[in-house]
Amino acid sequence: MFDGGSAVISRGIAYGISSNPDLTGSFTSNGSGIGVFTSILLNLIPGTTYFNRAYATNNVGTAFGNQHTFTTLSSSPLVQTASASSITAETAISGGEVVNSGGTPVTSRGTAFALSTNPTTQNSFTTDGTGIGLFVSNLTNLRAGSLYYYRAYATNNLGTSYGAVLTFNTLPGLATVTTGTVSAVGANSAYFVGEVLHSGGSTVTSRGFAYSTTSNPTISGPNSLQGSGTGVFAGQISGLQPGSLYFVRSFATNAIGTNYGNQTSFQTDNCGALTVNDVNGNSYPTVYIGNQCWLKANLKVMSYRNGDAIPGNLPNSTWSTTTSGAYAVYNFSPSNDSLYGKLYNGFAVNDSRGICPIGWRLPSDSDWTVLVNAISPSGNAFNIFQAMSSPAFGAGNNSSGFSALGSGYRDSNGYYIDLGIRFLARSSNNRGFELFSPWNSFNFSSPNSNRGDAVRCIRE
Repeated sequence: MFDGGSAVISRGIAYGISSNPDLTGSFTSNGSGIGVFTSILLNLIPGTTYFNRAYATNNVGTAFGNQHTFTTLSSSPLVQTASASSITAETAISGGEVVNSGGTPVTSRGTAFALSTNPTTQNSFTTDGTGIGLFVSNLTNLRAGSLYYYRAYATNNLGTSYGAVLTFNTLPGLATVTTGTVSAVGANSAYFVGEVLHSGGSTVTSRGFAYSTTSNPTISGPNSLQGSGTGVFAGQISGLQPGSLYFVRSFATNAIGTNYGNQTSFQTDNCGALTVNDVNGNSYPTVYIGNQCWLKANLKVMSYRNGDAIPGNLPNSTWSTTTSGAYAVYNFSPSNDSLYGKLYNGFAVNDSRGICPIGWRLPSDSDWTVLVNAISPSGNAFNIFQAMSSPAFGAGNNSSGFSALGSGYRDSNGYYIDLGIRFLARSSNNRGFELFSPWNSFNFSSPNSNRGDAVRCIRE
């Protein structure tokens, strides 16, 4: 308004959070001379009351106008990120400083961190108190050998603010591995899936499954190697004991050492360790082949499941004309009965009262097909004959454990034929399965109802 008789060489606004601000604090410079001028005040603190007054300077000195006040609006806090330190394979220390509260109380503060850029409190984060000032954050459960992004944060009732994004690398450590599903559990084998999620920053040189009948198996005991590197891996473990509880863990080994995944458990099928009794008290061992459980011997039962007797050892004339169930023992010999079991006609096999032990049934053609495919996927007849037949029968080596013998059969006229050279097993719907030692072969057949064949049962 008046220059005091000497030219105004500078003018502006002095401002601060204390009364009567002067040029020793914050001020603007807005030209010279007399007249109206406008000032923009920068770098103000949110939610804070400021004092301000105009000033003008000539060569005599500086004069100040009357004092005014205003309060800045509140905002989210101002926070700075501290550099990480004490970095290990799984931990680090960071933190930061809440420089300004934003004019409203800081209710939480800490550090957000992630394996991707611009981490937020939607990712992993620490909680390190409230208010303004310095704070320290302990970052834990980190993945070894990995690049992490991190930044400090502070929250008030207007929102969350973040400091600058910084990075650090954790040291190499153990690989991260998980144990997946267990499936296709049999009496002697099971199929496993695992995954190496991360190498730990060091090449995974081996991976696989450790398993045992005791908890927390390690590679010092039985284990199955399944290659190297990261990613999903799978494999079948064989040679297990029937009817046993097993524990299994995936493992992965790198230069740092061996790490294990979560433990899971499974029970092997009890087939092979199981003995089955029929209604007359005869006992039969069992064998697991492929995914099926079979009796390991031919039936010897003389009664249906409900206890009704099955007529036995009929004379030829009756055998050839009967229309009801009957059994025979080859040449009426007790020793043949003990070794080979009984021969049943189609009426007995298909009687609704059932002849297999409870929980067991007659096999179908498809059951036999599954069996032979499990023994020899290529369908090699000689290999199938060998694997199913006991050494006393043709060229058998009984590698499958099926234990077939040449039990022969009783034809529809009542005559006994092919003892020691032919195994005929009656199936459902008057079908049959045959092993023939002179040709070392197998075949399916369709016997009539008055023929007597051995019977092998399969578990339901």
